[in-house]
Amino acid sequence: MAAASSSSIRTPAGGTRTSVVKLPKIGFRSLKNSVDPLLGKLGDAAIKVLGLTNALTTNRVELESLAQRVEEVTEDILQQAQASPEAEGLLVADVGRVQSVIDGIVEFLHKQREREVACSTALVSNSDAIREDIAIHKARLNDVMVLLNTNLTMKLFSKIHFSSHSIAGDGVDKASDAPPSHTFPAEFPSVPLPPNPRIFHGRESFLQLIQSTLLRDEGARLAILGAGGIGKTSMASAVLHDPHIAVKFGRRRVFVSCEGFTSAKGLVAGLSAALKITSEEKEDLLLHLIDYLLKTACPVLLVLDNFETPWDGVDQDAVEELLRQFDDINNLSFIVTMRGTQRPGGVKWSRPVLTSLEPVDLATARTIYLENGGLDGDGLHNLLAPLDGLPLALVLLAYHGQNRSPAELARAYQAERTALLTRGRSTRLTSLHVSISLTLNSQTMKDEPDATETLRLLSLLPDGVNGAELSDVLPRLPNRSKAIRTLQDLALISRSESRLKVLAPVRECILATQGPAGPLLTDLRRYYYGIAARFVDWGKTLDGMALLRSMAEVHGNIHAVVMHALKHSDISNDLIRAIWGVCNFQRLRGEDCVPLIDAALVHGGEAPEFATMVSTLWFMKSTIHLQSNERDAAEAAIQRAKESNPQFGPQGECCPDLDMYYTYQMARLHEELGHLDASIQMWTEVREVNERDANKLWVAYCNLGIGRIYCKQGRFDESYELLHQARMDSAALEASLLALNCAVAMGDVQIFRGNFVEAIPDLLEVDTGARNLGLVVEVAASLRNLAICCCCLEMFENAAQAWEVANAEYEKIADSRVSTNAANYMRTLATGYCNMGLHREEHIVYLHAIDHCTRTGLDELGATLREDMSNCTLCPIPETTPAHGTGAMSL
Repeated sequence: MAAASSSSIRTPAGGTRTSVVKLPKIGFRSLKNSVDPLLGKLGDAAIKVLGLTNALTTNRVELESLAQRVEEVTEDILQQAQASPEAEGLLVADVGRVQSVIDGIVEFLHKQREREVACSTALVSNSDAIREDIAIHKARLNDVMVLLNTNLTMKLFSKIHFSSHSIAGDGVDKASDAPPSHTFPAEFPSVPLPPNPRIFHGRESFLQLIQSTLLRDEGARLAILGAGGIGKTSMASAVLHDPHIAVKFGRRRVFVSCEGFTSAKGLVAGLSAALKITSEEKEDLLLHLIDYLLKTACPVLLVLDNFETPWDGVDQDAVEELLRQFDDINNLSFIVTMRGTQRPGGVKWSRPVLTSLEPVDLATARTIYLENGGLDGDGLHNLLAPLDGLPLALVLLAYHGQNRSPAELARAYQAERTALLTRGRSTRLTSLHVSISLTLNSQTMKDEPDATETLRLLSLLPDGVNGAELSDVLPRLPNRSKAIRTLQDLALISRSESRLKVLAPVRECILATQGPAGPLLTDLRRYYYGIAARFVDWGKTLDGMALLRSMAEVHGNIHAVVMHALKHSDISNDLIRAIWGVCNFQRLRGEDCVPLIDAALVHGGEAPEFATMVSTLWFMKSTIHLQSNERDAAEAAIQRAKESNPQFGPQGECCPDLDMYYTYQMARLHEELGHLDASIQMWTEVREVNERDANKLWVAYCNLGIGRIYCKQGRFDESYELLHQARMDSAALEASLLALNCAVAMGDVQIFRGNFVEAIPDLLEVDTGARNLGLVVEVAASLRNLAICCCCLEMFENAAQAWEVANAEYEKIADSRVSTNAANYMRTLATGYCNMGLHREEHIVYLHAIDHCTRTGLDELGATLREDMSNCTLCPIPETTPAHGTGAMSL
């Protein structure tokens, strides 16, 4: 069948967007024409779905995912029918339910098309109700496919078993007029084992524990538990092929996949067939199976793989009773592998009881990826980290990484997500979606309807959720405790300390097929928006430290919730305010917040009701440009801020705090452009207003701004006195961040004064305060300045240590603009030394600035610094920059 390909579709606004669905008529027609006409009708319906999807313009992501699933289901059914006449006959009898579901999808898409024709496209919203309908249709399709495949497997098995039974019966009739009611094999049969996993890492201690239990106990009872794709079958296979296990059990190692069995009778039939036990009376088959195992004198090892399929169904009691009968056979050791964390009841499980299999660590993940054919190279860590150590995801991604570099594959994964976590024909071992769907369609999930909705919501939270938060995150979900227990039992969520979390690949699958929607999503957003909004005024709050810690714990969740809302165009003032708070936090941690700002400006920039908040985001963007010496971009951003809110201006009445933010930005811009007197004048006028209003906090902000400029003008005594006053005032107000910024500026003044001994205590205090607040940028800057002071005091060993730690801190910073700012800061410092005639110190700083640019890939800035350094009169530029943290210290 022709694969779905990408096509470009013109949107009503005149832009273009990419569609992942293109009508594969030729491929479908060739398949449907080669099978029964009833199955061919299924292909016709699928073609209608794909055509209607291409004609729709709203809810594109969800509709394309639904259409892709219809295409996969139809292709799978037609290919199975084409491959086997027996399968074709069985499919014709059972395909009606699938046809009904796809017909319902066609009807749903027709209605959506009628809505779009009747209304202006601009008035057709991406409503939560429509997304819920899409998710329901997709879930129904998955359910009927699981049922269809299960029925087909059981019927084919019964057909084969009946045929072999008839042949055996014919043979007995010819040999005797009174055949026995059942037959046993003359010797224990050799049952085919799954292959020994060639690539097996990170499970050695777990394997050793199973091995020791099996060798120690005559009748071991073990359960290998864990999430889908975690490696349970591989672990069982490794146990079967272990040399010590092979010596003890010999050919009496039996492996049976339970994936096709939905009842205890089916399981008994499968085991009997594997052991070549036959009986004319099906009701007696279990008795003969137990009798045969009891009469086998030597130890037997039985592995029941995917045991959750028969166990987690309507016949659970009978399946557990069967396992209890096996428990009474002393010479029988058995292992069950099961999705989830719960073992069947009524069995005396061996001690120590096995814990559930956990994801592998990043080092093991790297080994698994490379040994499965993935290419090595830069960016491999960033590629593998989002997979959360799930072995199946690592193996599937490695398949696509055989001819792509890690960086290239990471970009593809960012765009395609779990669509890359599949290969070949979709099965539980070749598709993460299929593997997870088996758990989602289990009887346990169906018995607890709130579990599905809870999973959708938790899949939006990469940091997981604290158990104590659940009542705030999901206030309107009445059975949340039971839903959480269900998800834990199925290993769909795990608990790390007090946090509940969904593995990243599982989250991606859930969000791609049945993301959250409705009032419960509104509650979740409200909770996380509220936390982020408090960070808008974090520098002014009395509980700043506690808020910083709570923000650090859930920052990833807030960012994900915000981006999800932007993606679905669910814009509100609460969202814009939350984005402001997230950006404040990211800047403190040296993270790049520009993508988030740009996304907010794209989605909310034209809405007049968000003008005030949008203006603030433009101001924030201007600050980032200022830090990177991008003066034109900073000025343009400030102009956009004023345009987005015409009432905005110095001392305007729109919003006093935001007006101060505007003044701060304008003063900084004047400062960066070299208009120092104009900047001081702005700060002075604003300070006078706030002194009249007794606004001590903003008076301290103004003193900080003026003190920094005094330092640049060489008015060091005035600068230090003003900064000291601002620091004392902000400390009295418990404005932790402002006090820290004042201390940083005071250290700069001492360095420019040449008071290196006096500067060191201030710098150490800044380092301690910044570490307590988790401010990576300030920690790096304080250590860098400390190293400079030690250099100038000829304390070279101390300087080298400080530089080493500073460089390590800079490497933690994700925003390249901060690295640029660090180099520019050192450039400014070198210029200051030059102006004071301290050329030796100037030379030292230049060497470290060039070294920093070399290590962080800032080649253009490094070349500029080399050119600046050529004016240094101390000595010529060396051929190579100093080694990391050491070379300059030898001067």
